[in-house]
Amino acid sequence: MKIFLALPPHSLVDRYNKAIAKAAGSFPPLGLLYLAAVLRAKGHKVQVCDGSMEDYNTMLARMRAFQPDLLGFSTMAFLWHSTKEMIAQIRKEFPNTYIALGGNHATNYKKACLAESPESDLIMFGECEETVVEVADAIERKLPFENIKGLIFRNESKTIQTADRPLIQNLDSLPSPARDLVNINDYVPAIEQYKRLPVTNLMSSRGCPFRCTFCTQRQTGMRMRSAQNVFEEIRELVHNYKIKEIAFWDDTFTLNRSRVMEIAKLIKESKLDIIWSMQARVNTVDRELLKNIASAGCWKIFYGVESLVQKNLDKVKKDITVSQAFDAIRWTREAGIESEASFIFGIPGETYEEALTTMNLAIKLNPSYAKFFQHTFFEGMAREDIENEGIIIGDDLQGATGNSVTFVPHTMSHAQLASLVPRAYKKFYMRPAYIINYFKKIRSIEDIKRAVRGAQAVLSLGKK
Repeated sequence: MKIFLALPPHSLVDRYNKAIAKAAGSFPPLGLLYLAAVLRAKGHKVQVCDGSMEDYNTMLARMRAFQPDLLGFSTMAFLWHSTKEMIAQIRKEFPNTYIALGGNHATNYKKACLAESPESDLIMFGECEETVVEVADAIERKLPFENIKGLIFRNESKTIQTADRPLIQNLDSLPSPARDLVNINDYVPAIEQYKRLPVTNLMSSRGCPFRCTFCTQRQTGMRMRSAQNVFEEIRELVHNYKIKEIAFWDDTFTLNRSRVMEIAKLIKESKLDIIWSMQARVNTVDRELLKNIASAGCWKIFYGVESLVQKNLDKVKKDITVSQAFDAIRWTREAGIESEASFIFGIPGETYEEALTTMNLAIKLNPSYAKFFQHTFFEGMAREDIENEGIIIGDDLQGATGNSVTFVPHTMSHAQLASLVPRAYKKFYMRPAYIINYFKKIRSIEDIKRAVRGAQAVLSLGKK
């Protein structure tokens, strides 16, 4: 059968804001490409439309030409309103086509999403590789959905939710994402996320065992692909797609130290012309590991630091210390690897003065790049518990991107909180010492272009 998978159309401004969009970018939608790969392996015809690259009219024209039997949309909180409206319009043109929703937002708010989108037939929640294959088979053979795990759907006047589907334990059993269904050369990430083009992303694990309260992936466990399996995908990307750089998109790439060392060893021994970046926790690296991965082409590590006031780290259950953050950034610098650190303002109980302390210590920490966000509650806490901590701004998740104020703790004012992110960016990036050091590292026209985009983004922060 014919299956059309899509990420709803949106711009970088929708995802971030006008200022940050100037420096932002995008990677291919690996989730959809994994689904496409398993469906094709079962003999289905599949198309993928990435709404960050194609507008609504282009997507609709492709649907009309393809005439799919199943439409699948990946949902995101900040796009939910426009996604509902889009599906209502699409239903008019495709009255007999099954419409399914999936993705993080649909998983977290499955019942609400189905109720708010009457034109949708079903929601696939959790990991969907096995679910989507069984749904396609059921549609093709006209079988009921009741025995398919990981679904919520309507049956006449009733809403039926089936049992949760167990997580896929053997990730090596999955095929590589169907990257040929998008043009990966069209993707250019945020300015600090790459050094060489073409670049693409790769997932070597799924889930996160940690308990950070602000993250929807908290305590989801962690399953890892084998080092050899990861390396085979790297080799495929270099040979088949001419990729020069890879961004490992794992929540914590360094959780299993021996696996990281083995991947680094395989890359070094292969002599592939590839550099890479990854995400790590500050308490999962050491000098030997950093030196080893640097020699294998790792050029940057993203660390979720979040705060440099221990009380606030403890509040969000980050399970790291301020001293660990300083050690990790210093060791990373000594290994010749660039670092990026993220910080969150508006943590419940955080005072304005503590936020300023984090801002000042971020400069002392001196990572190569810094990102600053607003604290956001996505799910997992009752509304009354949230309101005990502060004030919720707005009644939906439209602004829940971390780039706008959606929650104000009782310990500071809205005006104070709203001023912090623009102030922090300008204070961190407009330092003469930072600017001089950055320009010393410029080696190409591409480096100059990124510097200009970054300056435009920082200077336009806080403007209407």
